[in-house]
Amino acid sequence: IPGLKAGGVNDVLVKPYDLTLTDFKTIATSVRGFLPDLIILSGFQENLVAMIRDFQTQHLIKEGNTLVSYDSIDAASLLPNEMLEGLLVTTPSFMLDGDNSRYGVWKKTFIEHYKKNPNYTNAYAYDLAQVFSNLAKRLPQHFNNENIVSLLHETNLTGITGPLRFDADGDLATPVELGVFRNGNLLRRATQK
Repeated sequence: IPGLKAGGVNDVLVKPYDLTLTDFKTIATSVRGFLPDLIILSGFQENLVAMIRDFQTQHLIKEGNTLVSYDSIDAASLLPNEMLEGLLVTTPSFMLDGDNSRYGVWKKTFIEHYKKNPNYTNAYAYDLAQVFSNLAKRLPQHFNNENIVSLLHETNLTGITGPLRFDADGDLATPVELGVFRNGNLLRRATQK
């Protein structure tokens, strides 16, 4: 909100809710009365399924006017394609790279082995294991917590999710971009089909 206001957007409606809420009809009605240009939906899978359904029922979601958080990727399998159509999604970039990418090849192997599609957290977990394996190879014979942290910060790998390097705060800098749902598929926004 401070960022929006700094950019000159002052007409903002925020509707906090309890994370156990699964009926968003009242909130959707309130939002409908606000006549928003942009809607941002954030929550966990069960919240987003209900939000998207209730906002669709109120005809609030139009082509490209609604941005949803990561958890909508998990929620997508629980909603009909027509309810997802045109939703903009903050998406890990690797999920949009296609079948011939590092992720695409890994995904095919995952499906062959586990007989199900991986979700993005499976990919992050796989890469985290790669980070730890790489760290174990670089650990000196005698090490302490400071050695480990220092060596983690020196990590410089390419994983299936992208570059595996830690920033100054100790976070992996994971590339994220806007995806869009088309016919039940999550596509790179610039290459909608």
